[in-house]
Amino acid sequence: MSADPTAFEQASQSCERLLAARADVTMRQRVRELLLGREGTYPTLAQSASYFSMSPRTLIRRLKDEGSAFQQLLDAARKERATWYLTHTRLGVEEIASRLGYQDTSNFSRTFRRWFGATPSELRGGARLARPADNA
Repeated sequence: MSADPTAFEQASQSCERLLAARADVTMRQRVRELLLGREGTYPTLAQSASYFSMSPRTLIRRLKDEGSAFQQLLDAARKERATWYLTHTRLGVEEIASRLGYQDTSNFSRTFRRWFGATPSELRGGARLARPADNA
């Protein structure tokens, strides 16, 4: 079997375009995408760092340089998904808590109240949510 130089060149150019497009994506955005792409069992800091082929310390430093932190991104992903589940599905609060990686529904409800100033049930009932704190 012989190699096809034209196909190789086309594939190389395609890869270069994809890499160039990804060069503009910040580490914060990459971690956010990773977290939003999961459900139930979110990757730990160490697992996320490994996914990006770096040490946990390097990931922490890169996020800090961009004004962010892993826990902030994890909380933001959970907030976004919790709000979506509560407003777009009929899933019970217990199921939503489980899908967000909470072992205990009461922990989820307390965290949700801290984030939004309302319980998950209040949101479903039409309560207005407080603006989520950026540092929570």
